[in-house]
Amino acid sequence: MAKSPNCLSISACVGIIFIFATLWSLQNRPEYIDALRNQVQPTGTDGEAQAQAPVHKLPPVSSDSKTYESVDHEGPVSSGKSGKEESSTKGGKEESSEKKGRPSFTEIAMKWGTDKVTGHNYHYMYEKYMEPIRDRKIKMLEIGLGCNMNYGPGMSYHTWLEFFPNVDLYYIEYDAACVERWGANITDATIFTGDQSSLPFLQHFISASGGGFDIIIDDGGHTMTQQITSAQTLFPIIKPGGIYFLEDLGTSYLAEYGATPGARTAMDMVTSLIHDLNADLSYNNHKGFRKNAFSESMRGVECGEEICAFFKKEMPVGHKGVKAVPKPGAGREISGFPVLYPGV
Repeated sequence: MAKSPNCLSISACVGIIFIFATLWSLQNRPEYIDALRNQVQPTGTDGEAQAQAPVHKLPPVSSDSKTYESVDHEGPVSSGKSGKEESSTKGGKEESSEKKGRPSFTEIAMKWGTDKVTGHNYHYMYEKYMEPIRDRKIKMLEIGLGCNMNYGPGMSYHTWLEFFPNVDLYYIEYDAACVERWGANITDATIFTGDQSSLPFLQHFISASGGGFDIIIDDGGHTMTQQITSAQTLFPIIKPGGIYFLEDLGTSYLAEYGATPGARTAMDMVTSLIHDLNADLSYNNHKGFRKNAFSESMRGVECGEEICAFFKKEMPVGHKGVKAVPKPGAGREISGFPVLYPGV
């Protein structure tokens, strides 16, 4: 006679099958996995529970498959676009970091063929400091229309007009005959004819133009007297926060431009201004000295290849702790460089 099956064995088998079925059902449920993780804490070597690192959750990926940075990022969240397409919020308005399709200074200058980019590398300086103010109303003076260039005048003129949409452009040009010939083509700039090394002419220019320039560029005759006189005379009429660019400083090493042994060169002026900028006249051993009137209103200097930029202090001289320009003769220049135009 066959033996009846053991009831206890059958119950055990059924129980095991039920447990496996339950586990199989739960393993696909996320809350079950999270519950298990929360119950298990890592322990240190001393047996105490260590703090669990915070979990940085990512926002859900949108339907257009763009990527996102984690939500605890301290800056603006990247949208996954390229740098040119990203935007930032400023003053409640969204501003594009670069206007799409607008050519750069370098591209415009190459298009017109100015030697600022074809013969020199000034675009590094101009891209850096002019692009941020490109859309502002700019009052600008350039010394030198380009009459002495092989390709003729007007290359930088067209460059500035295309680059700055709101520019009030002025020129100083020595060659009156050239201005007479080309004047009909230069309709969007005011041209003054005269010698940039002449103090009476520069004083006339200051009076007639009204001063208040945001940018001045010296690309004139490049002689030592021209560069030094123009810089020391015209820097005072730059607005607070404005910039004076002095090009073609390579002529400071050429005798035909006045850089003869013992002569003061434009680079001598630059180094003297740097000395002035860094000298602290509060020390006792500087008693009886004063700073050059130029450097008193200057915030800083930056030089590149054959070009230097002089930055005007943001506030007028005499305001918010800025020292006033001393009267002529009130002590020796600390840099030893003479002021050609006393009283500026």
